[in-house]
Amino acid sequence: QISDHMLTFWTGKTRSADTVLHEQNNNHEKNRHHLLLMRSQAEAMHESIKKDKIIPESFGKLIHEGWLMKRNLANGISSKDIDLCYETALANGAWGGKISGAGGGGFLNIFAPPKFHKQLISSLSLLGLHYYKFNFSVVGPQVVSFD
Repeated sequence: QISDHMLTFWTGKTRSADTVLHEQNNNHEKNRHHLLLMRSQAEAMHESIKKDKIIPESFGKLIHEGWLMKRNLANGISSKDIDLCYETALANGAWGGKISGAGGGGFLNIFAPPKFHKQLISSLSLLGLHYYKFNFSVVGPQVVSFD
């Protein structure tokens, strides 16, 4: 299951997404190429999910590519702190990841082989992120515990 390869961390940062979304809308023409590539990625992921052919490593690498594109859509999507956490995750075995929502804070979702999970939790906790166990359900993601 893809959820066996996913880790979720709270960044401790919240903010209104209005500024980022407004900038993204204003940059629509400039970002057209990235937006079309991101749509193609989403369609490919949707097809693999429908066919129940999700390969965790490939999925993680697609998420990484999508995150690199999303970061270019507006200034507030990432930050120095988020970039440091993301680079730390990659250096500790992650295939990829992304911030949920418009960006700039919230949850950092990381995709990695389970053998690296303890190392990732440890290294990202040292940077101030808080690990959340979760599981998917028919009603959507739910927090399982607050370890």
